[in-house]
Amino acid sequence: VSITTMALMSIERYLIVKNPLNALKLDEKFILGCSVFSWIYALVCISLGFFSKRGFELEGILTSCTIDYLSQDSISRLVLMLMFIGGFIIP
Repeated sequence: VSITTMALMSIERYLIVKNPLNALKLDEKFILGCSVFSWIYALVCISLGFFSKRGFELEGILTSCTIDYLSQDSISRLVLMLMFIGGFIIP
């Protein structure tokens, strides 16, 4: 969510710097829509881990969960690639 929100904020700042007279057209509804889009996009990306075979695993000293990046099966690799592309490349 944070990476997508920062990407959307940078697009909004770019639009304001590019055309400062149109800054008044970016109202609260647009900003709220961007925030809702960010959360929905993050839920879609993270839901891939819930529906995969292995899902999430405990990491390190068993205090946090992460996707299973050590597994060698193709489903886990696909989920890892999709989360990388959806979480870092697209934003």
